[in-house]
Amino acid sequence: MNKHRQKILVTGGTGFVGRALVPKLVQAGYQVTVLGRALRSPFGKTAVYLRGDLSDPQSLRKIGLFDAVIHLAANIDINGSIERPDLMIRDNVFMLLNLLEHFRNRHEKPLIVFASTDRVYGKSQKRIVDESERPYPIEAYTASKIMGESLLATYSSLYGIPHIVLRMDSIYGPHQPEQMFISNIIRKMATLDEVPIGKLDVKKNFVYVEDVADAFLKALRASERARNTIYNIGGEYASLKKILDITRARMEERRGRRLKILFDPSLVRKSGTEVDPFRLSTKKAQRMLGWRAQTPLAKGLRLTIDWFFSTYDK
Repeated sequence: MNKHRQKILVTGGTGFVGRALVPKLVQAGYQVTVLGRALRSPFGKTAVYLRGDLSDPQSLRKIGLFDAVIHLAANIDINGSIERPDLMIRDNVFMLLNLLEHFRNRHEKPLIVFASTDRVYGKSQKRIVDESERPYPIEAYTASKIMGESLLATYSSLYGIPHIVLRMDSIYGPHQPEQMFISNIIRKMATLDEVPIGKLDVKKNFVYVEDVADAFLKALRASERARNTIYNIGGEYASLKKILDITRARMEERRGRRLKILFDPSLVRKSGTEVDPFRLSTKKAQRMLGWRAQTPLAKGLRLTIDWFFSTYDK
């Protein structure tokens, strides 16, 4: 089948990554169906919208036949999972399991592209980490993603359901959840003259959401030899302090005043749940998918801040 006529299901498509991905899929000519929990679709008539919850098997009755599924739906409340790990495991593992069971006995098996996380590398001591590094769960969210990857490998081996896993680092950009660092400090800097922050020495591989959306497109178009494996998806390696400095300069320019930064120990993530710093190797994604991050950090932050101001009062 011509790739531009393929039917694509995007679970959790009304969330952060989905907001960037679905328009790209539509523009590329795919027939897109979005499954989500939102009351209404943000995409108008450009994509079919099904309201449902994958943790409820009844929602799967709404799902028809698809050439590929991009599985974004997930519980991402890492801090909440410290107190209720059972909810995190139940949500993320059973959503994927229900999806795989739905397609297991179908004659035509869809490609499943799974949104995972670089947090599975946990406490790696390597300076540069590639996909061969052994997973290490540091909390229930990470454990749920490792379980999901194992489920995909099992269903590929036993039932012939192809898959691609994208282990993504710190995604930022328009529509980022408010609790995430970048969107959180932008909102604080937009309204406060004294901005409370936690630790700034943490380093991550920041990747702009539009680049992540391109990674999913590349995965859909990948050859069969590029399937049933894992790819790292990351961008520029930088500290939270660098993020803060770039954002502060842009926000002071927008607001026309100086901002004061205050350390607040209550904002420090609980001990043991922060990933040790490492550079994420994306050479495999470059070689097999033809993907690499295109958006420099300073540009991505500027675009994110400009989007925030364009929507803040709406």
